[in-house]
Amino acid sequence: MAIDTTTALYSGAQFHPGARRVGPAIHRPFAVVVHTTDMLPKSFGNLIKAQMNSPGPTAHVFIGRDETQGVHQIVPFNRNGEHAGGEVHGWWRDATGRRYHPNECSIGIEVHSGGLLKIAGGRFIHDDTGTVISPLDVVLDRKRRSWHFITEYSKTQLRLLLSDLRNYVATPPNGLELLPNATYASQGVAGSAESVRKTLVGHWTLDPINKTDPGYLQEFVNTLALEQNWK
Repeated sequence: MAIDTTTALYSGAQFHPGARRVGPAIHRPFAVVVHTTDMLPKSFGNLIKAQMNSPGPTAHVFIGRDETQGVHQIVPFNRNGEHAGGEVHGWWRDATGRRYHPNECSIGIEVHSGGLLKIAGGRFIHDDTGTVISPLDVVLDRKRRSWHFITEYSKTQLRLLLSDLRNYVATPPNGLELLPNATYASQGVAGSAESVRKTLVGHWTLDPINKTDPGYLQEFVNTLALEQNWK
């Protein structure tokens, strides 16, 4: 696998030229934000089609749950995908006091998973659709919250992609710090949403007020951040 520094495309993904969700050019990004789609497994094909056919925010890369779904790049890494904005969001800040909007300096990766689940009547429920999820497809985190599981295929593809991105991203500005939009304790995600490195984070690391993704996948992301020596 490799990333072409001219085209800003990843060789491990199927690229979709002509997507309507590609934003303006950005400078060489220095960070990565990991998301989960929070959608049911069978929705992946329609999700990719939506990135092509309708305007709106997107991520640079979508990772499916198995080889049949695969890995798809919607936005070149040198263009804005608007994956981590909204009215209220976190920032990065450097030693000079300059703030960096996530969309101007980071790459967004979506991992396909149903996300945080509700429990009702002793059953695990996908919040958006009301679909009952099998207990075999549920992972409980250390706080006993219920998450739709991330497949080993997805984790493997995420590891490979992040390994290449580690060599692609720019050196971060001096004195870089992360500015989430609230304290993790105030949002009930202390000990869960924190990232061990400032340039490889989960979506809720920046936006604990509004986001719960990537949920329990954050632990795996933190492991990769240490293994791959992210800053």
